[in-house]
This record gives sequence, structure tokens and C-alpha cells, in this order.
Amino acid sequence: MLKKTLAILALALLFSLPLGYGEETQPWRDAEVLQAALDIGMSAEQTDKFRLAVREFLRGYASDVKRLLNARNRNDLPRKIASKRRARVRTMNDQMAELLSEDQLTAYEDYRELLLEKMDEAAARRRR
Repeated sequence: MLKKTLAILALALLFSLPLGYGEETQPWRDAEVLQAALDIGMSAEQTDKFRLAVREFLRGYASDVKRLLNARNRNDLPRKIASKRRARVRTMNDQMAELLSEDQLTAYEDYRELLLEKMDEAAARRRR
């Protein structure tokens, strides 16, 4: 139990990125998302590479969105943002395919979908 608690705390600390989300809306720190990451059942080495890949996805996507929001041509912005997100997700998927076993990939897909869902929810709250 202590090991699992420490793993959750470690993931929470590693995903506490300041990307323009309020403290209460950081999707990668959501308890369900953290549990889904733990459910993948990664080794320590895999966990390090997983964190780097997810961090790269989150930072890259935030940077993409910021760049698009600050661009002069803001035509069709939702489509452009969605395209950048799909590209970042594909990159993360490719990294995970090299890193995880088939069984772990299934759990990763659950994690990814939950993370994206929580990101969408956080974005919707910010728009209100």
C-alpha cells in the first residue's frame, strides 16, 4: 500500500506542470488519471520514459495552442488546435508502442483517453 501511495505521489509531482491550468483543473493530476497511469503496471525504467513522453505531449500541446492563439491568422482555430493535438497524440502513441508490452498498451489507451477527456473538461470549464 505504501509503495502504491508513493507511486501516486511521484506521478502527481511529476505531472504538476504550470501550463496555464488552475490548480484545481490540472487534468494530469486528477486522481482517476493518476490511477490509470498506475494501472499500466510499468517498471521503474518504463515509468521514467512514460513521464517524459507525457510531459513532452503536455508541454508541446500547450505550446502549440499558445502559438495558435497568438497567431495573426486565427481562422478555423478549433480545427487547427484539434490537428495539433492529434499530431501530439500520435507521437506519444508511437513512443508508447516502443516502450510498452501489448497488455500495457491496452491500459495506456485507457489512460490516454481518460487524460484527453479530463483535458477537454478543463478546457470547457475555462471557456465558461
